[in-house]
Formats: sequence, C-alpha cells, structure tokens
Amino acid sequence: MKLTDYLDRKLVNDKVELFQLGESSLSLQHLQWLRDPHISKFLESRFTEYSEETLLQFVRDCETSPNKLLLGIRRSDNSQYIGNIKLHWDSHHGVGDIGLMIGDISSWGQGYATSAISLVCELGFGGVGLRKIVAGAYASNVGSLRAFQRNGFQIEATLADHVIQDGNLDSVCMMRLFHSEYVVTSKVDDSPEVLMYEWSGWITAALAKSELRVVFRFTKQDAWEQVWQSLTYQPVNYQASTLDYQQIYFTGAGWAMQDFSMVISHDGKPCGIWPLTLGRYKAKTTISTAGAALMPPLLMASLGAKSVKNIYTKALHFLQELCIQLQIPMPTLQCPADALTASNGLTEWQQQLLRHGVLSIDRHELFVDLSLTMAEIRNTFRKSYKSLINKGLTLFNNEVLDARQLSRSSWEEFKNLHFEVAGRKTRGEASWDKQYEMVLGGAAFLVTARDRASGRLVGAGFFQHTRDEGQYAVAAYDRNLFDQPIGHAVQQLAIERMRALGLKWYKIGERRYPQEMPPATSKEIAIGEFKHGFASHVFTRQEYKWPVRELGNG
Repeated sequence: MKLTDYLDRKLVNDKVELFQLGESSLSLQHLQWLRDPHISKFLESRFTEYSEETLLQFVRDCETSPNKLLLGIRRSDNSQYIGNIKLHWDSHHGVGDIGLMIGDISSWGQGYATSAISLVCELGFGGVGLRKIVAGAYASNVGSLRAFQRNGFQIEATLADHVIQDGNLDSVCMMRLFHSEYVVTSKVDDSPEVLMYEWSGWITAALAKSELRVVFRFTKQDAWEQVWQSLTYQPVNYQASTLDYQQIYFTGAGWAMQDFSMVISHDGKPCGIWPLTLGRYKAKTTISTAGAALMPPLLMASLGAKSVKNIYTKALHFLQELCIQLQIPMPTLQCPADALTASNGLTEWQQQLLRHGVLSIDRHELFVDLSLTMAEIRNTFRKSYKSLINKGLTLFNNEVLDARQLSRSSWEEFKNLHFEVAGRKTRGEASWDKQYEMVLGGAAFLVTARDRASGRLVGAGFFQHTRDEGQYAVAAYDRNLFDQPIGHAVQQLAIERMRALGLKWYKIGERRYPQEMPPATSKEIAIGEFKHGFASHVFTRQEYKWPVRELGNG
C-alpha cells in the first residue's frame, strides 16, 4: 500500500486516531503544550520559544515536505485531541525517525502513546516502505521508553551523560525497529511480574532524584512494625492488615495492583511510614493509598520541625518525579481527619501542598471520643437512638466475637448474610478470608445479632482496630427486619468493646452532605445521617486536587 493510500484512509485503532496536521487544522492547544515546561520536559523543543507565527511555519514546513509527516493524535473513544507524532525519513537509506508528544496530561499513562507509535510504524513500513525506524528518549523518561519497547523497539545504543536535565546529567537511549522485527501490536502486559519490574524501576529512579531514603514494607516488615509501634497514634487506615486487605479487594475487582508502602529513614534511622500503592485498571495507571486518595507520610513525634519539613519536601519531590516517570497526572491526595491534632491548625504537609497551588476540598468524618464514660457517650447519641438501642438489645441475642469466640462457621454465616442482603457477591473470597484473619490476629471483631427463637443470624457488624483507633468497616442486616433497630444495638456494643480495649477514638465513617461535589447519592446521605446519630465529634478531612507543575525547593 502506498503512502497516499494510508493518508486517504483512517489511521485508527482501538485507542487512537491519527490525522494530518496542517495550517487549517492547527490548534492553539499545540502551542500551549510546547510552552508548558512540565509537558515539554523531555523534548528538545523546550529550548525554542514558539509563537503562533513560528509554530505555523513549522507546521507548513512539515505539510509541504516530501519526507515529513506531522500527525495529530485523537482518542478513539471521544475524539479528544491529545498530542502529536512526527515521522521524518530518508528515502535513500530507508530509515525513519519518530518524535512524539502527548500534551494532554489527563491522557498520560493510559497507552495512547503506545497505540500512536504502532500506527506510525504501520504507516512507515507499509506506506513509506522503510526498512528501519529509530527513536531517541532520555533514559529518565521511562514511560516513553516503555511505549516504544511495547512496539518491539530495542535499545541499540546509550549515549552516556549526553544531556543535562533539571541540572543533572542524563543519558539518551537510541532505539530501533527493523521491518523484519515489526509486529502490529499495542497490547499492554499487565501481568504482576511485568508491572512489578516496570514500577520498581520508575520508583527507584524517582527516589534517586528526590533523595528520599526509604525501604519498602514488603522487604522490611520489621522496620515498618518498629515505626508503627513508636507512633503516638495508630490510625486504622495505616495498619498493615488494612493495606493488605485493600490490595486483595481491588485485585479481586480486576485491578493490577502492587503495594510499595515505604519506611522512611532520617539520619540512618526509621522515622516514618508511607502507605503507597500503584495500580492499573483498564490501561490507566494510578497512585493511591490502597485504592483511596493518597495519604501523607506518618512520622514519629520525636522528629524536629526542620526534619519534618525536609522529609515532606523530599516526599513531594519524589511524588512529582514518579508521576513524570509514569506519565500520569498527580494523584488526589488527602489529609485524614486526625482527632488528636484537629485543634493544632494545618500540618506541614498541608502547608506545603497549599504552597504548590493545590485545590483543597473539605470532607467530613464522624468520630466517638472513647475517653468519655459510657454514660457520657450515650448522652451524645441522638435522643431517639437510646430507646431504639434498648429495643435492639431486648429483641435480639447479641454477641461480640473476637479471636477467642469467632468460629469459621459464624464467619461464613456473616458472609452469606452479606451476599443475601446485597443480592450478589460484591467481592472475592480472598477479601473475606483476609478479614477473618484480622479477627484471628487481634485487629478486628464481629458484633452479631440473632433471632432469639431460632438462633438465625439477622445482622452483624465488622469492626477493625489498632491500639488507639476503631473503625466501622462493613455490616449486613436482614432486609425483612429493616424496621427493627438491629444496627443501633450493634453500634453500642462495638463502642463498649472499643472502650474495654482501651482505644482512644472510634471512627464511624464519612458524613456526606447534599451540597458536596461530586454530589452524594441519597443512600450515602442516609447512611451518613444514621451514623451521625452516634458521633460525639465531626472532624474535617481535606482532599487535594493538585495540578501537575514543577516543584520548587522552598
């Protein structure tokens, strides 16, 4: 097929469509991308100051050249213009050169570059008649290297310390693909082994640039435990068993996920923990804390203010560098509601985020102060709840089951009740097994309610806890008895058990309000309203949407 035949038909696959860029199709978006220092970070064009006139001339030159093609990249699903790809060739030698830019940051890390390269290789070998296609990329630009490698390109030379990037020497990898090696493919290998290899390389490179000193939890669980036991307050969401459960849950839901939680060191000693997870779902890579908005490093109270600031600065630098490696936007971050420091103002982590221009969004968490007596706690309950709790305790036979009392058969009853109430299996068996292990390991308990006549399980609540904090995790109640106060009695019994364990706070859950964005569902609002009736305190949890820009040193 001739080149004109390729250009006359649609250059499209399941991810992207390519179209010829010319004077009539030039978008000012192209100019904005070239002027953005983050997007052009790895492009030689960053040394050229483009104006509308100079960009237009560049496009004209490509449009009229007999051996250059400048193509725009659109997403196949919504026709959004996301970048450009250029093929320049020497007909005498039969060699072409690819240049690429994905300018739309929200489209990074989702396989669009891989798919665009595949189409241009098809055009170069089939339409132009090339025998070899080459490309170059900075060694630190791991995402770009991987996009070419997924199309069969091999590194045939490395120019050591060839360029200066961000004040540091960087090498340039020269890649090639012969026509004889070319296979039409843009399939992404999401096997755990491949992802672990890829992600480990990206994380290692980002850590080196940020100078953040860490070891991973999966290699040094004793170091994680050492810091964990030294913390003034142990939140449930930082607990190792919680992180393990969340990874199992998301893996069962079809995610490729790997825990890279870190133990942070300062002056050669472990001083903090940072739960960090990389995941991929439907070709989109994300950074999170076990599937939720990324939480900050949790540091030991013995660190001085200067050391805390230094660690947080390096952690944010690492996060920025990792997103550059992955070619994805910065993740949503959060600062969990902290009952102990709620009155102390913004943390150093929050202040650094705000200085970097993040958008702060307030969320709300419900807590019970377990330092109060049980009578004082009951006085904070919604007035109508007191009689409902008493009714629930009278109507049903209630038990609190921990590692000593919970049998496998009782756990299976709870799981089956959850399936029955939900009308389907909402998650995999492995996640239920992990929660059962939490109870056996002393990190959770189950509160059950049974019909007094038949002994049938009609409701149960599962609660996790650390040394300091309890958390309401999951519950199931017989739909035929929704007008009965089963859940009210379960909540009081859980609070009583948490007080007996010496916990400081009970985190009931999130309180959603109708005016929040994105809008809460009526079910979320109703659940929050029910939980609010037990709460003694409402604390603010901040979420941060962070536009990707270069980090300064301040």
